[in-house]
Amino acid sequence: MRMSFRIFMLAAMLAVPSLAAAGPITTGVWSPVTNPANDGGEFWDNLSVDDATCTVICNAGAILDRLFGPVEYLHDGSGGAVAFSFGEPVTHQYFASLTGWGGGIFSQQADGSFTYNANQTSHPGHISNSLDDPGQFALFRKAIPGGFQYWVGVEDIRFDMQLPPDIISDLDYNDYMVTFSQVSNVPEPGLLLLMGSGIFAATRRFRRGAR
Repeated sequence: MRMSFRIFMLAAMLAVPSLAAAGPITTGVWSPVTNPANDGGEFWDNLSVDDATCTVICNAGAILDRLFGPVEYLHDGSGGAVAFSFGEPVTHQYFASLTGWGGGIFSQQADGSFTYNANQTSHPGHISNSLDDPGQFALFRKAIPGGFQYWVGVEDIRFDMQLPPDIISDLDYNDYMVTFSQVSNVPEPGLLLLMGSGIFAATRRFRRGAR
């Protein structure tokens, strides 16, 4: 009888929606974006050369801090890039792009990683992955009710490609940017109360019937 009751309670608990928000799968740590200065102190904080008309600091972290701050960035513990993926599909939206290499394609793979496929007309085979090529991606976030808003910034020039000396990576991570949100699946308080009272009533009936 006691074992049956435990099984019943376990099944009831499993029926309750998860309260945990899905976050990135990574060994990295989060730190606040503070005073971007184009000084390379963080791996994304470098001078952007994509837009000559930009009169303020225009790397990805500076843009997000200016528009949505305070925001945080993911790094390896020493301010460097780190690999990441997400454990479930995300619905990303285009956010911004400052690059001379337009026409790239951003997507999420089956393993939760992100890829950026540069313009195939001028740069065929120029594909980066957030797990295999972490230095090509920067992940930022801001707390929102029930979870986080995320931004992924891409550096479109791969570091392992042999390019002419006048084409170098500026490490600004604003070449292509997307955004998406991840929030907890939290049921309404009234629903939780109703579920709790239903479980309690069913438990009492179960115990009475077992006597």
